This record gives sequence, structure tokens and C-alpha cells, in this order.
Amino acid sequence: MITDGFKKMMLVRFGAIILASTILSLNFFTSSVSAKNLAYYSNDAVIYRGQLIVASTDMGQLELFQGTNNDLKIAKTITSFDTTYGNFDSFYSAALKIEEGKLYAFAVDGRYLYKYDVSNLKKPVLVSKIKDNSGNYLVQVKVVNDKLLTIGSKTLQVWNSRLEVVDSYDNFGKDYYNYNFTPQGHYAITINEGKLKIFNTKTRLGVNEIKLPAINGGNRRAMTRGDYIYLVSDKSINKINLEGKVVKSQVHGAKNGYDVVPAKGGKTGYYSTGNKIVKFDLVTLKTVKTVKVNFWAMGLKNVTTATGEYLVVAGADYLVVFDRNLQEVGRIKSNQTAVRSGDKLSLKTNVTHAVSGKEIKLSGEGFALNEMVEVQFAGVNFTAKTNDSGAFVQKIKVPMHAPGVVDLTVKGKVSKINYSTTFKID
Repeated sequence: MITDGFKKMMLVRFGAIILASTILSLNFFTSSVSAKNLAYYSNDAVIYRGQLIVASTDMGQLELFQGTNNDLKIAKTITSFDTTYGNFDSFYSAALKIEEGKLYAFAVDGRYLYKYDVSNLKKPVLVSKIKDNSGNYLVQVKVVNDKLLTIGSKTLQVWNSRLEVVDSYDNFGKDYYNYNFTPQGHYAITINEGKLKIFNTKTRLGVNEIKLPAINGGNRRAMTRGDYIYLVSDKSINKINLEGKVVKSQVHGAKNGYDVVPAKGGKTGYYSTGNKIVKFDLVTLKTVKTVKVNFWAMGLKNVTTATGEYLVVAGADYLVVFDRNLQEVGRIKSNQTAVRSGDKLSLKTNVTHAVSGKEIKLSGEGFALNEMVEVQFAGVNFTAKTNDSGAFVQKIKVPMHAPGVVDLTVKGKVSKINYSTTFKID
């Protein structure tokens, strides 16, 4: 059973621009330490050669899963290795795409866009690794209308099959996970700061912003079908036209709302509220079927087959697969651990935000005694050394970076302790 306390403390890793206040990963014994599995909150999925294939980067690695015999099994795990600094980076997002009969997985780790041939899941092949030199930190990748799109700290980019940027739009919302697009890509939508934001990618005449009730931030996506946007708030499922007017609303009776996706046939859809998954009518918004779940249902991905469909649900501790009747057909448990410490481990700055080039003071404690620690701050590396108590104080300059919230991570060279916080660059 998932309690309100769990929902409040649940760690949701989101790219380099994280939405939680602190992420901690620890492979070293220290006092006052408790552990909890990292959370699944998003995924992508396709049907390839008659089989369900699922991808997720919520564990920091690119995980590829295969649906077999009414179950979900891990097929391959791919890590991002930084050859410049000799350490492992985290993937932030993944997308699956079929091109000329082959299955490809795309992933981003901030600086690079990766393309893997995963037609043979057991033997993935790196096809391309493209570095973004414009300072546009890549945090999401999607496939929309068979086009590859990336979402970064500065721009939304459209790529062709040769991984060349063929179009781009200015970023208009900082909750990067929440971006979605109409099926033809004519509109980009996102939910940010309690507002639904709509951008016409053809006219580029500005962003239409609509203030909505019961939108309290965090990971939440809307979908579009026809001339309407469907969005689940913390109170209701809503039908909104492209001018931003709410034309219909239906209370769902839960305290949270996360994701909305279409169902096969174009007449119904699914939405998640944490404690349940609801199938609903796209015209009336009335409930067709409700399933209460024993995990925390967030991100949804629906894929269709010749005879039915699969709904893949990112459910915190699990990835779970349902059939068209919302009967569970398989699940897999998170196997990566996020470790949290007590007072012995901390990381803080003397200010919470500053402009690029400003000197700030970074202090931390709870690391190994007299060890070198590596500080990674918005793509720039610094070093420091802890004292006899495992603490350090280091003056560093805020890197040149686009305005926004970025990761500030410290890693012990000996202890392998990783500890991160966020910092806002003005």
C-alpha cells in the first residue's frame, strides 16, 4: 500500500533538470542511511516483429524490456560512459523508432544524442553519437508522427534520419517531461507552473497560456486528439479546445493526475491518478472502466496490435503491462537503489541561485576522510578535498549556461558516494 508519506518523499529523477530537491546514490557504508528503489515514472514502447518492446531510462541506464509469454523481462541494459572524464553518466530519456524494418533506440544524456540499433536486443549496436555544441542541454527525446524530436534547455529540435536538425523552436516551458505534440506535430503543448501552454509550430505566433485549477506542478502530460487537448488534473479529466477553453470536465475522485494516452479505435483513452487507471470516453469523458492498482500509476504508453493493445504503466517500483481489458499481463520491479542519508551526509550552496560567472561557496559533509571529490556543475568539472571529518568547502564559479535549474553533483573518488542537489542559474 502506498501512503501519502511515500508520495511526498518519492524520488522522481528527471534528467539534468530534476524536480526533486535532492538525489542521492551511495555505494559506501555510512551511518543513518536508508534505501529505497528508484522510481519508474516514464517509458516508451513499440510492437516489433510481433513482440512488445519497452524502453526506460528512469534507472539512469537505458533499459530494454521484452514482453514474452504474458510477462515482461529485461533484455539488455546500456550505460552512458563519458570518455572525457572516465565516468558513467545518466541517460535522461529514451524513445523507440522503427526505420526500414530495423528497431532503433534513441537516448539523451544532456550533451549527446545516441542512436542504437536494437533489432537484436541482446546485441545492441551504437550507430551514432551526436554532440550538441550549442549549449542546448538535451533532456528528453520523443518520436512524433514518425519524426524524432529532442527537448533541451534552450530549444525543441526536429531531426531527420541522418540525425541532422531540420527544424527547431524556442523552449517555452521548464518542466521538460511534460511536453507533448499533436499527432501531426502542428502544435506543441506542455504543462508548466500551473498553466497549460499551447504553441502553434506552423505559425510560430507565440504561446497561448491557460491557467488551470488543481495543477500543482510535477510530472504531468496532456494528449491531443482532433481539435481537443485532454488533461488530467488533481481533480478531474478535462477536454480543452486549441484556443484554451475548457469545454468539458469530469471529476475523477482521486487526489492526483498524471498522464493521458489514446486507446485503440480513437473513441476512448486512458488516464492515471496514482491509485488507479481509468479508461474513458473521449466525447463525454465518462468512465468506461476503472482499475485500482497496488502500485503508484504515473506515465502511460499505449501500443496497438492487430488484435488488441498493450498499456504500459510506469508505476514507481514497477513497470506494469495491461491488455485491452485492463487485465495485468506482466510486471517487472525496479532493481536500482536510491540511498538517502541522515545528518551525516549533506550538500549545500551559500545561495540558491546566481548568474553565470558569479562565485559561490559549495560545502558538503559525509564523504570519506581526506578524499578527492569531483564536482560536476552544469557540464563543468571542479575538484575539492575533504578534511579529517569527510567535509569540504570549495569556492566555485557558476558555469556559463542557459538560465534554468541544473544539477550540482559531487562524487567521492574513493568512496564512490554520489550526492546531488539543484541550483538555479539566472
